[in-house]
Amino acid sequence: LLQSLMLLAVQHGLATCPQGFWRRYATTLQRELQLPEPYRVAFGVALGYEDESAPINTLRTPRAPWAEWGELRGF
Repeated sequence: LLQSLMLLAVQHGLATCPQGFWRRYATTLQRELQLPEPYRVAFGVALGYEDESAPINTLRTPRAPWAEWGELRGF
């Protein structure tokens, strides 16, 4: 579901950032949002227009090649 939402946003020219951080405040969120049982906040998503000129948006983290950490068996 989250991946589909994020891909749809990109298709419409929006940037997204998933946020698992909100799980740390599950009790507070449940109270403040008045969520009935058994509903919980599973994640948050920042949604908006990317500022490509902002220095933080130029950060790219290195990634190990697939062969170093992954393997498909039986395909």
